[in-house]
Amino acid sequence: MHDHSMLAPGSPGPLQLLVVVAAVTIAGAYLAASSRLRRRGDLWSRTRDASFVAGSAIVAAATAPLPVPAFTGHMGVHLGAGMVAPVLLVLARPVTLALRTLQPGPARRALVAVAHSSPVAVLTAPPVAAVLDLGGLWLLYRTGLFAVMHRDPRLLPGTGADATPSGRRRAGTSGR
Repeated sequence: MHDHSMLAPGSPGPLQLLVVVAAVTIAGAYLAASSRLRRRGDLWSRTRDASFVAGSAIVAAATAPLPVPAFTGHMGVHLGAGMVAPVLLVLARPVTLALRTLQPGPARRALVAVAHSSPVAVLTAPPVAAVLDLGGLWLLYRTGLFAVMHRDPRLLPGTGADATPSGRRRAGTSGR
């Protein structure tokens, strides 16, 4: 068995802080957009707000130093970031919210074009999502990447970076 002591709790590194700041900023933007909809009289479920905030919090928490033994913590991070957070984020329907809050114009047309583009259709197709998800797991566990992550715990957020997007692909949508 190899040494897990390097993954003991400690201070967050710059990558972890970046992910936390990004998650908080994006969640704040989501809440501002949903508030804007409600102020103009449109309906938008507060449950969706809670879902998005919870999904963002799980993504942010997934980058924190592990408070439990390495493998248990690592699996918890993967389950949270790869299975729970994507479902919560998709249920919040962020693309629909953006389309409803953006004024007609170039930004809205660009979002529609991206959402309906061939690359998005391919990446969200279930067979492609399965290959990408399993491919990421294969790379992590069948190459030296997992061992490298154990030697340098600052890499933990990077090794899980595929988890949330691949979870969203498994959920069968890009959050529309």
